[in-house]
Amino acid sequence: MTDVFVPEEFEGPRELTGDGFRLEPLGPQHNDSDLAAWTSSIHHIRGTTGFEKWSWPPLDGMSAEDNLADLTRHAQDFVDRTGFTFTVLDPTTDEVIGCV
Repeated sequence: MTDVFVPEEFEGPRELTGDGFRLEPLGPQHNDSDLAAWTSSIHHIRGTTGFEKWSWPPLDGMSAEDNLADLTRHAQDFVDRTGFTFTVLDPTTDEVIGCV
């Protein structure tokens, strides 16, 4: 028997809008903006409490193709209900400003 991550009836939220941000499931459609956002913040992310010993984000960045594969995996996790990664968007520009 496999442990269930979320109950069968759970529906992952598709959007949340707040003051100065909008969340939506992270996916391949965010590739360019996502790659630009995290590659400009590698040292900040790696210096954030809890990330000091992680291997992500890679110090040398990654190709757009590798980032796309990563985002495609996150989107599939959402469909499979094994993970729920959200992109944080600027509500006025739809540019990626983070993820959760």
